[in-house]
Amino acid sequence: MVMRLAWVRARVISAVRLFRFTIKNSMLAKITKLKILFLICVCLICACQKGKDNRLPDSEATRKYDTSLIVADFIAKAKRFDSYAADYVFQGHAVKRMSFLFKKNGKDFYSYRSDYFENGKKHSRLFGVDGKYDYEYSPTDKIAIRRPTQMQWNETNYAGAKNWHFDFDGYEVVGEKQVNGKDCYIMESKDSVISVWKENGMKTSLSSKGDNRPPLEYDNFAFNLSEDEFVIPDGIEIKE
Repeated sequence: MVMRLAWVRARVISAVRLFRFTIKNSMLAKITKLKILFLICVCLICACQKGKDNRLPDSEATRKYDTSLIVADFIAKAKRFDSYAADYVFQGHAVKRMSFLFKKNGKDFYSYRSDYFENGKKHSRLFGVDGKYDYEYSPTDKIAIRRPTQMQWNETNYAGAKNWHFDFDGYEVVGEKQVNGKDCYIMESKDSVISVWKENGMKTSLSSKGDNRPPLEYDNFAFNLSEDEFVIPDGIEIKE
C-alpha cells in the first residue's frame, strides 16, 4: 500500500512538472512571437521613414527646373542673332543645311534656304526671297525655277517670325546633357523630346516619343550670315 502511494505521488509530481514546463514554453513562444512582430513593425516603420526622407518633396521636384525662366532666357539669347545656319544630321550624316534670316536691311523679315546634295550635285531651295518668290536651283546648272512664295509671312507679321521659330510652348525642362560637346537642357512635350543649347537657345536634337530611331541632330552652327545668301546670285538664269 505504501509503495502504491509513493508511486502515485511520483506520477503526480511528474505530471505537475510537465504541465509547468509546457505552460512555460507556451508563454515563451507567445512572447517570442510578440517580440518578432514588434521588431518587424519597427523595421517597416524605419524603412518607410528612410524612404520618405530620401524622396524629394513634390514642390522641390517640380521646381528643380523653372521652364518659364529657361525659355525666356533661350528667346532672349536667340534674338541676338539676325540669322543663323545649321547642318541637319541623321545617323552621323548631314542630310541638308538650313539657313534662316530674321532681319533684312535692319528691318524685321523672314526667309530661309535649304542646301542639299543629290547624286553628287548640290541643290538649293530659297523661300520668301524679297518677300515674293521661292526658288529652286543647282549652282552647277546655273538655272533657277521661280514660283510665287508659299510662305504666310509678309510685312504685316514679320515681327513675329522669330518668336514663332523659337517656340517652346508645351515643353517642360526635364534634365541636362551634352550633345556634340554642347551643354544642353532636355525638354519634353507630349509627343517630342528636344535638347536646347544653353549658350544660345538653339535646338541641338529632336526625336519623337515612341520612335526608336536615333534623333535628328543640329550641328555646325553659323550666325549673323550675309544677306546675300538669301538671294539668287548673279549669273543664274531665271525660269518661271
